[in-house]
Amino acid sequence: MRYIQLYFHLISINLRSQMQYRVSFVFSLLVVFLTYSVEFITIMFALDKFGGIRGWSLYQVAFMYGIVTVAYALARIMFCGFQRFPNMVKWGMVDRFLIRPIDERFQLVAYELPLNRLGQVILGIIVLIFAIIHLDIKPGLSNILFLVVTILSGTLLYGALFIISAAIAFWAVESRELMGIMTHGTLRMISYPISIYRPILRNIVIFIIPVAFINYFPCLHFFSYDPLGFPVFFRYLGPVVSVMVFYLSLLFWDFGLKRYQSTGN
Repeated sequence: MRYIQLYFHLISINLRSQMQYRVSFVFSLLVVFLTYSVEFITIMFALDKFGGIRGWSLYQVAFMYGIVTVAYALARIMFCGFQRFPNMVKWGMVDRFLIRPIDERFQLVAYELPLNRLGQVILGIIVLIFAIIHLDIKPGLSNILFLVVTILSGTLLYGALFIISAAIAFWAVESRELMGIMTHGTLRMISYPISIYRPILRNIVIFIIPVAFINYFPCLHFFSYDPLGFPVFFRYLGPVVSVMVFYLSLLFWDFGLKRYQSTGN
């Protein structure tokens, strides 16, 4: 409870700090929104020209894109400190987190809150609503709850991937490229149906970095089209997989922290 209160207190401080420069904040948010809007529009133009992609319609792809965009953007906001961690190790800043009487992981979560990423969240929600309208998905309570749980599961899973890739910096300081592959790379992959990829790539996002469980499989709950023929229960494993991976990420972090060698400064 103490950490929850402290977290929201820090959010309030961060928000007030960013609101000191409102024009700059709004401009930054708008830039993020427009950047990802251009990306989405480009994808939609291509899909519209070719009439979809391997049996998947433009609106089905938009639905997947919207879900993973919101989940990823929320993870970028909440776990941004872990993205900065490799540089902290490189610059000898980690010790200051370790000597404070607060869990270092919480400090990293609260270290930075890039609220301009709300522009990406807003875009994802708009795309999701756009897709839902055209797919004629009924906005019933069960469907809304399923979508919310799926998005939160995706946020937790991507948070776990940020933690894992940050923990690698305990051994290899220059781990940002690996972080990019695990997070932004998989984001780009599951923005499309995984059935369009070769089996080896599908197996990576199902069994190794299991991001398919927070986008592709849950989306099948709303579609009757499933070219891969996976068991139906795969569609509902997202929360379980996310919690498991997040728990493993914390264990991996603790394992790496025990092997951390202070810079002594």
